[in-house]
Amino acid sequence: MVRQGSPERKGANPILASRGLVGYKRAPPFPMRATFHRISTLASLLLGACAGPVGARQSPDVRPYMLLDIGESMHADSRMEIADLGAAGAFDFETAIEGRWGLAAGVEFDVFENVDARVGWIVRRLRALDIEGLAFEPMTQVEAMGALLWEPMGRETTFGGWVPHLELRLGLVPHTRIPTIFGPGTADIPLKVDASSYWKWGLGAGLSRPMGSGLRFELGAIYEEAFDPAEADSVLVIGPNFQVPTHSEFSPRGWIFTGGFIWSL
Repeated sequence: MVRQGSPERKGANPILASRGLVGYKRAPPFPMRATFHRISTLASLLLGACAGPVGARQSPDVRPYMLLDIGESMHADSRMEIADLGAAGAFDFETAIEGRWGLAAGVEFDVFENVDARVGWIVRRLRALDIEGLAFEPMTQVEAMGALLWEPMGRETTFGGWVPHLELRLGLVPHTRIPTIFGPGTADIPLKVDASSYWKWGLGAGLSRPMGSGLRFELGAIYEEAFDPAEADSVLVIGPNFQVPTHSEFSPRGWIFTGGFIWSL
């Protein structure tokens, strides 16, 4: 939530004049507490799981994976506030996000019986679709992620050779730059939006199929959503002596569809 600037200016931008100020209160941070007893108990369980049987995969091997985005259905709930326009300069909007390409890579390893863990990086090339008064250029987003995959029917139960799994994911996007044009076709004022880091969660499902020689093919779908919106404070340079502070927030959400390979070393 931006701190409002000067009082409302006369002759406000007609694109924004009909927009009213809607109050926004950021949710408090999620509490993250862990006692020494809980940590030691979890460590004992993990060590015991690695020492015991792990289903069809008897060795706790590390398996590289590579997944490509093959489709998406994503949106972002956003808010922009322009200080010098007062209440008329604060508006909320929703925009669709189209993916140009995406690549995830990392390693997978056994944790419990029928449960795997994944850690890795995701790089995506995205573009938010234009709205009235704002145009967006393509952006590149890098994400660190960790996930747990559970095969509820076991690793030997298949449907025509396919093994189903469920996925719970946690991701961190450390930085996002969104090149924006204010007033496209009229003012054409560039606005560099450098957003803060944000955490996101994901819940999905997929199918994998052994290909032989330690190789598996996987198809999956996951729904992702930010815990809290990413925020950015920018300056709208209208002229050499006229600069207006702005504050932006955006919270992406939606479905990502992936396909790729996992192989044992």
